[in-house]
Amino acid sequence: MGMFKDKSVLVTGAAGLCGHAAVKRLLQEGAYVKAVTHTTRSLDIIDPRLTVETANLLDYDECLSVTKDIDIVINLVAYLRGAKGQSESPADLVRRNVVPNINVIDAACKNKVGVFGFVGSSTCYPDVAYPVKEDEGFEDEPHPVYAGVGWMKRYCEKACMHLHEVTDTKFAMIRTTAIYGPHDTFDPEKCHAIPHLILKASAKNDPYEVWGDGSQIRDFVYVDDVVDGLLQTIEYHPNADPINIATGVGTNVKDLVNTITSIYEYSPELTFNTDKPTMIPVRLVDVSKAKKILDWSAKTDLSTGLRETIDWYESHS
Repeated sequence: MGMFKDKSVLVTGAAGLCGHAAVKRLLQEGAYVKAVTHTTRSLDIIDPRLTVETANLLDYDECLSVTKDIDIVINLVAYLRGAKGQSESPADLVRRNVVPNINVIDAACKNKVGVFGFVGSSTCYPDVAYPVKEDEGFEDEPHPVYAGVGWMKRYCEKACMHLHEVTDTKFAMIRTTAIYGPHDTFDPEKCHAIPHLILKASAKNDPYEVWGDGSQIRDFVYVDDVVDGLLQTIEYHPNADPINIATGVGTNVKDLVNTITSIYEYSPELTFNTDKPTMIPVRLVDVSKAKKILDWSAKTDLSTGLRETIDWYESHS
């Protein structure tokens, strides 16, 4: 993968889960990286080819500034909440995701950035037969649980597709599933399923409460695989044509819990609380397009990825 060597690459959301992984990988590829952060979270990477800036991407002028003289944008800015946050503050998810994303997309086009990498989400998909294919992304409504974030992702995708046609900037677009890995958010008020479950296992909770009945199925994809799929799409398929980047393998929550607790070497009694906010029953995507177009498939199995994530969490907690 030689496209990124000596290129000026902007990474937004650089202090987050995907941001850390993207910055690390781009430096390995020989890029000059401008990493943009906004929160109190920091980027624990030092490299002479890395510059770190703080910017408020809700401010369009700041977006114009950070995208100036950039060859490639990898846009990972996101306002994230887990099942609890999505159910309690759905309006926040829309505004605080749409505005910075559209600001960065538009500013990149204004500054004639060569390629823009956009990360979409399986939340955009309707509740259809699984696994879901890319061409079903705009059929029917998103699942009601994901209506706000799903429509937000659809809107941003449509903006990318339109600007791909009317500006000099080309767009590479992926849709991914439940991302996990080192540098994830482990705040119990904000985190997603895997960090939430790791927190309980680290505390050796017994009994161990699981939100929902444990049957919900997801494709849990390791962050390094997501970044690899995104970079492959940027290099080989910047055609404003979404590609699902995931493992293609479903795991139910009960099996996920058992894998996590086995890594912690204990076997708690599991209790299931169906009154708590939970995920939709099934969300799996078809990954055959990634294989066909990019010859890409995920490399990290769930057990390996969980061990890497747990090792990182325990060394930073």
